[in-house]
Amino acid sequence: MSGKKKQLSNPFSTGGGGNHFEAHVQASFVALMLTNGFAPSLPCWPILKIKLQGKMDGFDTDDMIVFVENLGGDQQRKLLAQIKHTVAITATGKVFGEVIQAAWNDFNNPDLFTEGSDSIALITGPLSNTDISGARGILEWVRHTNSAEEFLRMVDMSNLSSKDKQDKLKAFREQLKKANAGVEVADDRLFQFLRHFHLLSYDLDIKAGVHLSLVHSLMSQYTTSGAQMLWSRIVDEVQSWNKNAGAISRDNIAEDLRDAFKPAGSSTIPVELRTEEIAEEIDWNEVPHAAELALANMIGSWNEKTHGDRETVSEFVQEDFQTWILKMRQLLQHPETSLKLKDGEWSIGKRRQLWTELGPRLFDTTLDLFKHVAVKTLRETDPKFELPSDERFAAQIKGKSLTHSSSLRKGLADGLALLGCSGEVVVNCTEGKAQTISLLTVREILSSADWLIWGSLNDLLPQIAEAAPDEFLRIVEKNLAISCCPFDELFRQETGGISGQNYLTGLLWALEGLAWDERYLVQVCILLSNLAARDPGGQWGNRPFNSLVTILLPWLPQTTASQEKRIVAVKTIQQEEPKIAWKLLLALLPGIQHNSMGTHKPTFLRVELPEEAEIGISKKHYQQQVLAYASIMLLMAESSAARLTELVRHAEHLSPAHLEQLLEMVNSEKLQQSSEQEKMELWRELNELILNIHNSSNYRGLSVETITNIERVTYEIAPKNPGQLYKVLFSHVPDELMNEATSIEERSKELAYKRQKAIGEIFAHGSVSGVIDFARDVEVPGNVGFFFSQITEPKIDTEILPSVLRENSMIQFAHGYIRGRLHSNGDGWIDGVREPSWQKSDIGQFLALLPFTPNTWKIAKEWLGENDSEYWMLVNPDIYETTEDLGAAIDKFIELGRFRLALACLAKQLDIKGQIDVERSIRLLLSTKMKEGENADIYCIAKIIKSLQTHPKVDQETLFRVEWKYLQILARDKGSSAKVLENRLAQVPAFFCELVEFLYHPHNKPREEKTPTPQEEAIAMNVWRLLQGWKTPPGTQSDGTFSAPAFEAWVREVTTICTKSDRLDLALIHLGCVLFYSPPDPDGLWIHRAVATFLNSKNAEKSRQGFSQQVTNSRGVHRIDPTGAPERQLARTYRDKAESIENAGFQRLAAALRAIADQYDREAEHIVNNPPDRW
Repeated sequence: MSGKKKQLSNPFSTGGGGNHFEAHVQASFVALMLTNGFAPSLPCWPILKIKLQGKMDGFDTDDMIVFVENLGGDQQRKLLAQIKHTVAITATGKVFGEVIQAAWNDFNNPDLFTEGSDSIALITGPLSNTDISGARGILEWVRHTNSAEEFLRMVDMSNLSSKDKQDKLKAFREQLKKANAGVEVADDRLFQFLRHFHLLSYDLDIKAGVHLSLVHSLMSQYTTSGAQMLWSRIVDEVQSWNKNAGAISRDNIAEDLRDAFKPAGSSTIPVELRTEEIAEEIDWNEVPHAAELALANMIGSWNEKTHGDRETVSEFVQEDFQTWILKMRQLLQHPETSLKLKDGEWSIGKRRQLWTELGPRLFDTTLDLFKHVAVKTLRETDPKFELPSDERFAAQIKGKSLTHSSSLRKGLADGLALLGCSGEVVVNCTEGKAQTISLLTVREILSSADWLIWGSLNDLLPQIAEAAPDEFLRIVEKNLAISCCPFDELFRQETGGISGQNYLTGLLWALEGLAWDERYLVQVCILLSNLAARDPGGQWGNRPFNSLVTILLPWLPQTTASQEKRIVAVKTIQQEEPKIAWKLLLALLPGIQHNSMGTHKPTFLRVELPEEAEIGISKKHYQQQVLAYASIMLLMAESSAARLTELVRHAEHLSPAHLEQLLEMVNSEKLQQSSEQEKMELWRELNELILNIHNSSNYRGLSVETITNIERVTYEIAPKNPGQLYKVLFSHVPDELMNEATSIEERSKELAYKRQKAIGEIFAHGSVSGVIDFARDVEVPGNVGFFFSQITEPKIDTEILPSVLRENSMIQFAHGYIRGRLHSNGDGWIDGVREPSWQKSDIGQFLALLPFTPNTWKIAKEWLGENDSEYWMLVNPDIYETTEDLGAAIDKFIELGRFRLALACLAKQLDIKGQIDVERSIRLLLSTKMKEGENADIYCIAKIIKSLQTHPKVDQETLFRVEWKYLQILARDKGSSAKVLENRLAQVPAFFCELVEFLYHPHNKPREEKTPTPQEEAIAMNVWRLLQGWKTPPGTQSDGTFSAPAFEAWVREVTTICTKSDRLDLALIHLGCVLFYSPPDPDGLWIHRAVATFLNSKNAEKSRQGFSQQVTNSRGVHRIDPTGAPERQLARTYRDKAESIENAGFQRLAAALRAIADQYDREAEHIVNNPPDRW
């Protein structure tokens, strides 16, 4: 069934449905931001920005990160969202597992996620009833209980909870265990994770959904130009930002969208303007340097800082660049100028208007020169292709740049399109000269072009196509026919990930643009189908097939071609590329494509495009088109069982007449020639169709006769072999075969009955070997084993055991069988099952499948004696099966080196008893074989160490060794610290000096060329971690109080020792860093006066430097607010501290604090002047 489920989602996926759903969800959050709405699962604070594809910033839950900020600007929160259109909340669900893995990684990363403040969400499409009642139910419960114990107790309560809730909690546990390297997550950690995890259902996959209606309603408060059109614009903007993994905010979103959501206001014409006459428009032919302006307009844009641009412009205008640019600068001063200059980049606004006005100033020689420079410039190969594909995003950094700027290249391409589409304005050129030049230019640019040139022109192909459409299409078709097709290599060059690139988007947009013109539709569709047939697939949504679907979508065609012409296009594709045609027709069925992003629209081509509000067709034409496509599909499927199966899968999208025709084909003689496997798949789909008819409202239009006919045909083609007939009952998703009108308990009983009956028939048909063969062929063999044990007597055990224990693929079956026997016969069954012929490995494997309890451990000792390691090395326990003492299991796991399981048991033991097992914990953590990198659960180790730190009987020297060994874990776990180590640093100056001496070379001694050993490197790394994370300032006593005399004595001793070792400056810098965490003075001063006195001393400049450094470092990873408000607030804070500390008599420290404040002011100014594009 899992394979079938995947097939069911194919049309949505291949049509870009998953990408569309993700983009629409992201767009809805952008709409909330623009309309001053609030994000779900966060406080009702304004949305600050929305980061898309957050993998670049280290997030694993990366589809979208939503940042909100309170009105005071002093608090922020964020929502990490993963967007999946379809997901099953199950213990084995692959998609759900990926979501939990990403969420668990982020949840445990304090640099990215703040517990208690931030949230994680899985945003999905429609949820099943069990997910609504079960998964969402427990997520609500967990946020309304005070502890893990209370929450888990509620879920286990039979009168309050339900099996749905218990199953969904188990699903979360299992997936978190996988995410946690196979080790159970402790109860309190599970509790905290679930409190932060949200499950949000959006119906943005349908056109008439509630979410879209609410979004439109919000937008309508700001615009009268049509919420639907504005929504499409937001979706387009999101797609663009998505491609670049950008962060959208009010400040950097497209200007037209920002303007559309400005608060409505009224304006009145000023009195002084009411009597003014309207100024006459400028005649640009009359201004000085009009001829030069005409040439500049033909070029369109250039960068005066680029040497290649200057040479090319000079060649075209036939004048020294420096002389010519002075004329442009004079024109730039004109109050009505269309010239624009920013950072050396020149561009021209109102280019078409100038083209019309200044066209008579262009001559044959001008066009010839334009062709020459355009061909030379646009045929250049981008040097970035000399780099490996995963390094091309950094091409400019590596010095791999084109000779000409992208500005000049685009300007020339636009000019070429203007020339080809509006050549009639060059009235002083030979008749037809403009069109001839544009055609020849396109031909020379693309003639014999390899994949490097096509890839280099990727962004410019839409304009080049519009310049000479017939020539462009001819060249594309010619390239598709040659053996070394450049597009094949461009497909291979596609890369995914954050820095990935797709070098065929330009070609697809070029073809999409031409498809708007009826003259080119059929030819474009054929070329797209040819490309789709060659497409190996990839991570990018821009694919030839998706372009085809969007162009021909019956309810929103992206062409001005007639309905008849669109049908002709599909039939032509059927002749040339039948596989693509079939896939296309499936995607065009009603209800498959609920959303459309539209296609690229031509900019220069002479085609009358409909207004946004006018795009679409009448209901009559829509139905005619749908019926025509369905008829073509039936003809293509007539003799193909595989295609008939796909049509049955989409039966709800067929008319009753077409469905009847389909049933006739299913039951025809032609089908009997199909393979048994094909007929089996068809029968399964018919079965599912019958269930859907009874469970779904989508089939209410079917007559009783049609439903009866479906059931008859299904019965007639059913397989005769029970092994094939019942395979689906033992899949991962058997619940889909049950009647949803019944309760969960009834469905569960019905499923159990069907499974038991099925196993009985298979046993009767093929004996024990038939059941075992069946188990090998199903997705969940454990269920086969369980129900087989329920219908057979224990005497059959000898035929099952121990043979199935010796085959890895049958362990699940054996586990189900053994647990079933225990369920029916109790523990007494265990003693009678073993035979003398069993090998020790058989016994070990058998016992490993029993519940993980002291009784099983006892049996292992009795049966295996000194060889009980056969059991302990195989068992992979569910430690939650017992609430008894796990001490014996911990000892065995330590003895056999299974440290991860020993850790998990220790953590569980801590939960059971409420106190730490000191002896076993220390023995495990200090085991010479237990390496830091082997830990399975950082939180688990940190939890054990924190319990040891608070235990009064733990020896401090022993705890010192534990903290030293696991210092990296303590540094990574939020809320943990190396208390003994830090206290030793704060109270024993010689220890601090020893670490400084080990880490640093003497200041005035020549450095020895010595390569440290791996052991020395490991020690140095630990010393560095300890000093970098040190937050307990010297003078801190064991009870946590601060002693000024102890601090002063510590400083004196450190000064003496480190002066002798020639490392005083470095020691003082580290001292300054930790003094950032000094307590306030009892008299109210924000820092203790003893510390301030030291930091203010003449000899403490290095410590003041370290203090300032820690001010910056303590801020950690933080968002960049484009207003610079956080930086300005920090500047005010440290300026106030400087004022108070100076008034207390510490002027040097005050100066250092003012320098910090000044630095924050400079940062704020830099941010405002250089707003970040990415976050």
